Amino acid sequence: MRKFSMCLGVFLGIMLLFSLSMAQLTTVVNANQDLPGLDTGIDLTSGDTFTITALGEASFGTGSIQACSTSERTVPDAQRITADGTLCPPKIDPSVVLPSAPVGTLIANIGSSGWFAVGSNFSATVSSSGRLFLLYNDVPGQYGNNSGTYQLTNVVIKQK
Repeated sequence: MRKFSMCLGVFLGIMLLFSLSMAQLTTVVNANQDLPGLDTGIDLTSGDTFTITALGEASFGTGSIQACSTSERTVPDAQRITADGTLCPPKIDPSVVLPSAPVGTLIANIGSSGWFAVGSNFSATVSSSGRLFLLYNDVPGQYGNNSGTYQLTNVVIKQK
């Protein structure tokens, strides 16, 4: 009986592992890509868990990067950076796609849920189903003067 219980426990553990499927996507978000943003090709379902890790630098204009007062170079959390690596406060603009997040923040949208801030590290359980889109937060129609990219690794764990 003891051997049967042990085998049953191992079997159930293996079944649990196989009931979770994981997809991983590495992609690049270009800062000059306007709405609707980057279509990741990932369809999320309510209850799925996903994680995004982002690195890189991008710019929301052509200003000088020599001083904090003029630097438009950002990282995924929207902190601005000067040429010598000095970190500067983010720029707030009420006209950007997601006004509650600074210019240059990496943002995401799932289906019709609305945009939300992702930054450089994000993990959440999905509350509404839909396609995952990613975007550099800037003023709609003004993406043409942006440059640079954020490199992302998205890990999606589907719970069945």
